Amino acid sequence: MLIVPYKSVAAALVLAVLLGPIGVFYASFVGGIVMCIFGLVAIGTMASMHSPLPMVTVCLFGIVWAMAAVRFYNHKMLKIAVNGCFGDPVSPIAQTLKKNRGFFRKEKIVKDEQASEVTPEAPDAEDGASSWKL
Repeated sequence: MLIVPYKSVAAALVLAVLLGPIGVFYASFVGGIVMCIFGLVAIGTMASMHSPLPMVTVCLFGIVWAMAAVRFYNHKMLKIAVNGCFGDPVSPIAQTLKKNRGFFRKEKIVKDEQASEVTPEAPDAEDGASSWKL
């Protein structure tokens, strides 16, 4: 059984709300660094403006960034779990989907020597010179 390391969207939301830009580090290291830099700029701007609006804006942007980064990470991990690291299907679900002709269209491309153009033919299950297309 394959265990995929997912991140929790709820945990990203709670950490980003409670810790502000520092909470984005759970979702994305680069996002955490960028949001901390924006947070420092917002603190300087907040001190000169005497308004909490810059920090509130940075915190709201951090919440959105954290949730989007976790969803992107989970999607990438799911794709690796289904397709494998090198694009080879490793799970029975992926193998079933690849074999099922209702989900994929199989075309055999043959080059015509006289007209020098590519023409599609009907799918042939026995010939290995075909390509899968969505």
